Order: sequence, then C-alpha cells, then structure tokens
Amino acid sequence: MQRATLQADYQDLEASYERRPSAWVETLGNWGPGPVRLLEIPTTRETNDNIVAFWQPRGGLRAGQPYRTSYRLHWSTDPGPRNGVGRVVATRIGNSFDGKRRLFVIDIVGAGTASEGMTLTLSSSAGKVSNTVIQPNPAINGLRASFELDTNDVTMSELRMVVNKNGKAASETWLYRWTP
Repeated sequence: MQRATLQADYQDLEASYERRPSAWVETLGNWGPGPVRLLEIPTTRETNDNIVAFWQPRGGLRAGQPYRTSYRLHWSTDPGPRNGVGRVVATRIGNSFDGKRRLFVIDIVGAGTASEGMTLTLSSSAGKVSNTVIQPNPAINGLRASFELDTNDVTMSELRMVVNKNGKAASETWLYRWTP
C-alpha cells in the first residue's frame, strides 16, 4: 500500500506518483504455506517501475504440473487497515542512549491498546537487534514498538517486524531498509 499521498512526498511533476492507487491482493482458497516476497529490482531509470511482490510456495512448484490459485484485487487510494490488522502510522530513528546503536520507534494503531500478550517478531539481514519493547501508546490510542540495531559497520540492513498476539499477526508487516 502506498501511503505517501502528497505531491511534496515525491516532487515529480510528470509521473504524479502521489495520485497512483494501490492494489491489495486478497487470496482466495487455500494457497498453502509460503512467504510473500517484496523485491526491489535495480534500475538506472526512474521511469522503470521496480518494486514487485510475489508469493513463493514452500518447496517450490513442480515442473510440468499445473497449480491453480485464485485471488481478488482491491484497488484503492486509501491505505487504511484491512481485516482488523494494526497499521504502522509512524517510524522514527535516532541514536540509542549510549550512542552506540540505532534506535527504532514504530507506532501502530488498530492492533489494540494493551501490550499484554503481544510479542514482536523482528529480523534483520545484517547487524544485531536488541532491547525489543512493545508498550501501550495512549497518545495515539495504539501501541509503540521499539528496538535497537547494532550496525556493526554494515552498509545496509533489511529490517522486518510484525506485532503478534497469541501467536497470530496483529499488525501489518513493517519493512525498512536501513543505510548509514
């Protein structure tokens, strides 16, 4: 879902990215286990659309065998929450208190207001994550998640976080590419 909807977010007078709708894919039937992957394809031109998402069935597909799936596309300019899943409304990054790590603070609405029974599933492609916290955020009637990333002189880290309640996702998946 594209959340930036102001011309100032893109500053592009020709492409008008801020006016483009998003497509939400609703899976129909049993697709089976497997992750949805987000891929950024390197490009040398801004006119090439280079972000794609795809489902990768666990174990792959068998050559020469049909595989049938069904899905429904929902087109919208409103990136509101879907199916009662919490939505990330803010991401803030700064230094940890001792200045040795990067501190990430993420605000979420729609996943509840109490942190009891909530856990974070958090991963990084590089660096070490520590000091994870999930707590109520009464200022937004939601939750605040935070963690620290020890970058350990890495040049990039792909971060992924989901708030869970009782073993089920209570928020959308937050993705962030950190670079120094």
